[in-house]
Amino acid sequence: MSRATTSSEAMQDGPAAELTAALASCRGAFLATGLISGMSNILMLTGAIFMLEIYDRVLPSRSVPSLIGIAVLAAALYVALGFLDLIRGRILARIGISRSLGSGDSARRRNAKLRAPGQRELSTRETSHGARTPAG
Repeated sequence: MSRATTSSEAMQDGPAAELTAALASCRGAFLATGLISGMSNILMLTGAIFMLEIYDRVLPSRSVPSLIGIAVLAAALYVALGFLDLIRGRILARIGISRSLGSGDSARRRNAKLRAPGQRELSTRETSHGARTPAG
């Protein structure tokens, strides 16, 4: 029993504890993203349901007002889908930014250990692909 406790304590001190703390700090944002993704997946069925309604209601009755109503409803649902995807993307971008800013020192230490001997760290005026940014 003491071995299991010792190994779990060792996990709490390493990168796993850091990852657990990072995920816990963003739990609400992840739940919101999951909810938005679920709603988005349901809205992805708009095209298929639109075609089912066209073949089931509009073509047999040759009703132009039904066609217009269903088309307007489908367009509104596609706009809602785009809006939800925009919100979800912004939430995930903010999570990524907060995580990259929040783990600055420990990430630099890990990257320094992984860097090959003689390889220098990028300066603040250089981007990751080697291009220089304007000074000033």
